[in-house]
Amino acid sequence: MKKTKRKAVINLIIFFLLLAGGIYMAIAGVGQNESGKTANVPLGLDLQGGLSVTYEIQDEKPTSDEINATVDKLQRRVDAYSSEGEVYQEGNDRITVEIPLNTEKVDAHDVLDELGQPGQLLFLDSENYTIWQQNQNNGTNDAYEAVLTGSDIKNAQAGVDDSGTVKDYVVQLQFTDEGAQKFATATAANIGKPIYIIYDGAVASAPTVQSAITDGNAVINKISSYDEAESLASTIKIGALPLELKQIQYNIVGAKLGQKAVSTSLIAGAIGFGLICILMIILYRFPGFIASLALTGYVVLMLLILSIRHITLTLPGIAGIILSVGMGVDGNVLSAERIREELKAGRTIDGAIKNGFQRGFTAILDSNLTVIIVAVILMLVFGTAFGASTDGTIFSFGFTLLVGVIMNFIM
Repeated sequence: MKKTKRKAVINLIIFFLLLAGGIYMAIAGVGQNESGKTANVPLGLDLQGGLSVTYEIQDEKPTSDEINATVDKLQRRVDAYSSEGEVYQEGNDRITVEIPLNTEKVDAHDVLDELGQPGQLLFLDSENYTIWQQNQNNGTNDAYEAVLTGSDIKNAQAGVDDSGTVKDYVVQLQFTDEGAQKFATATAANIGKPIYIIYDGAVASAPTVQSAITDGNAVINKISSYDEAESLASTIKIGALPLELKQIQYNIVGAKLGQKAVSTSLIAGAIGFGLICILMIILYRFPGFIASLALTGYVVLMLLILSIRHITLTLPGIAGIILSVGMGVDGNVLSAERIREELKAGRTIDGAIKNGFQRGFTAILDSNLTVIIVAVILMLVFGTAFGASTDGTIFSFGFTLLVGVIMNFIM
């Protein structure tokens, strides 16, 4: 009996130490990157504020490659505003963009105006590049003529040329029919001279023309690394959106509204959690106190997982945490009531605890398995096929609910 009590005390001390360490990590983080710090949990658009806009594809019967290319190009434009922004296909003919933004510092309407527009990609010969550069430096607006624009590019792909004695990293360009004709004329007139590739006001590359190119395909060679070649290919590819998009709806969430949602949710959650712990302790005394500690550990562990895994937390995600806490309380209450019944039946404390957990486990397992199945469906099916990703509201709810239920079993 003494050994059992000693073991229980040691386990309780270890749990307290782990809980204290987890709380410290959640508050201050560890390491230079402050890993685990709750403040570093990325917030979704509904909590941080920002912009959500849905576009409808105007082209008839677009191919999956065209849609994927359009999503990719929009994503690269979104990355310029926020690393947490997300672009995804919704249904067969819609693309949705969600960008968490501090709307007090960034004008969401300006971002909205720029998103659906193709990036300005220009191919300029030396003469027109000089005029363009003077415009950039002096603020003038002298006319110049581009050899090609983004709409003339069909594809760009990074590659490796092993035909020579030295490995060469290249970018292979493919032009539209009209673009091929323009490029053939330009290269024939500029042999030995550079063609400047400019994207959104910056020179991305300036390859020298070695010969006239008339077959609609070109190669930019002598690139220092494959990563640089891949970056250049991506820059060229996003120069023009393959599909025509029409904005059909948008929503701007103010930063203050998002901050208010966070603070209100935290206050409500803290009050509810505190009342639950008090009620558990009043009704079940020491077992209720242990259950409250377990629930505290669960919340801390959940916050650590969200921070370390960089899972975006949304308002439904907070709801998932609260729901899983409620299910944990339900399981603890069921086990505690079973133990109380066993004690009334004359069982010893050890026997009552053992039988109580065993008899309550079946009901707890049935209810939690149902929730696990639903959470997995939300994450893997609705979380990807219907407009959410690992940063979406549906995924966030499913993830916090799933992790919470699993941890209820552990703790």
